[in-house]
Amino acid sequence: MPDESSRNLIINHKFRSYVRPQIDKYRLKHNDPKTCPLCQKQYSEDEYVVDHKILFHSILDSFLKDNSINIRDINLNDHEEIKQDWIGYHSRHAKLRLICHSCNEHR
Repeated sequence: MPDESSRNLIINHKFRSYVRPQIDKYRLKHNDPKTCPLCQKQYSEDEYVVDHKILFHSILDSFLKDNSINIRDINLNDHEEIKQDWIGYHSRHAKLRLICHSCNEHR
């Protein structure tokens, strides 16, 4: 049984993986070279990441709170209903943007 910190990291990773198709879809739709909204530098396709304007963990924390879910109660192996609810929640609440790697590292 993982300790609480490890368990939270596992859940965070799993919940990120569930919304990966949304992130990938955003990236494909907005893949032309842009200017980073944070530093104003131009970047090319290989120099950017899809970022959550509201930090990912904040969106996840809000989802858990809004649905009265205690992170300790999430089954690490079987939580299909929560997974589907999370995917919809993320789709409605996440505000995505493209930023350069450098700015992403400093967030």
